[in-house]
Amino acid sequence: SGDAVGFRIMAEAGVLPEEIGLKKQIARQREVLAGLTGPEAQKTAMAELARLEMRHAMAQEARRAFLRD
Repeated sequence: SGDAVGFRIMAEAGVLPEEIGLKKQIARQREVLAGLTGPEAQKTAMAELARLEMRHAMAQEARRAFLRD
């Protein structure tokens, strides 16, 4: 697919696409959230997770819009 080709070209150039980096951050944040027990800490971690997921969705949409044009 077009995505795979684009990601491969970036990987060969040594560039990590923003959405891949965000995906890794989301996975780490989910691990942090899973280890928390206090409601206030969970709330803070969930807010950060939501922020990262929103940035990831925006990066995906930006890539799709770029590939459409």
